[in-house]
Amino acid sequence: MSGWEIYLITRLDALQGAAVLVAIVAGVAFLLCGFFTTLDISGSYTDGDKENVHLRMMRTWTRTLCIVALSATSIAVVTPTSREMAAIIILPKIANSETVQNEAREIYDLAKEWLRNAAGAGAPAKNETPHA
Repeated sequence: MSGWEIYLITRLDALQGAAVLVAIVAGVAFLLCGFFTTLDISGSYTDGDKENVHLRMMRTWTRTLCIVALSATSIAVVTPTSREMAAIIILPKIANSETVQNEAREIYDLAKEWLRNAAGAGAPAKNETPHA
């Protein structure tokens, strides 16, 4: 693993935080633009052309902010944290290690034997019926 990859992994938390911030700001701005677009604020204009230009501009901003807010939210949700990314990179290497494979088999056999002993102490034998 190179130094550049390690640097990028450590920056994932900052990227996620920035995406959350952009999503919040764009979401609030989207709500405000949508609110002002639905109001009858065009009554202050006497010229019909100015009214249409103003409403078209507000609708364009509303759509743009909606797209930005949804994109930033998606990025914030999908981006893993630094710890998650480290686990994504390291766990497959550990799990595929030959040493771990051998040790895991021994631990599995011990756990299986312990469960059999624990179940055998409190459960009736296979040929016995439980007392009611």
